[in-house]
Amino acid sequence: MDRERIREPKRCPNAEFLCTGRLAGHKLAFTRRSIHGHGVADALIERRQVVWGVVWRIKHNELEQLDTQEGAKAKPPKYIRHQVSVYCPAKDE
Repeated sequence: MDRERIREPKRCPNAEFLCTGRLAGHKLAFTRRSIHGHGVADALIERRQVVWGVVWRIKHNELEQLDTQEGAKAKPPKYIRHQVSVYCPAKDE
């Protein structure tokens, strides 16, 4: 998600850029469409694949807002949040 969108008041206005990170063991896929007709990105488990993306630091109290806006609370949910390990080269070297 880009900086302007994630920092919208109804999402995570206090989000901070942490790094450009690498998620191993996953692949980028566009598995559905948003209500606006755009493709929606997912990181699907796939051995030997890697997904690069922006890692944001989000305050705990803003996660609920983000989940609501992104459809985690929809019936059925549009996504399920999972904890994963992301490698941030700029931070880890």
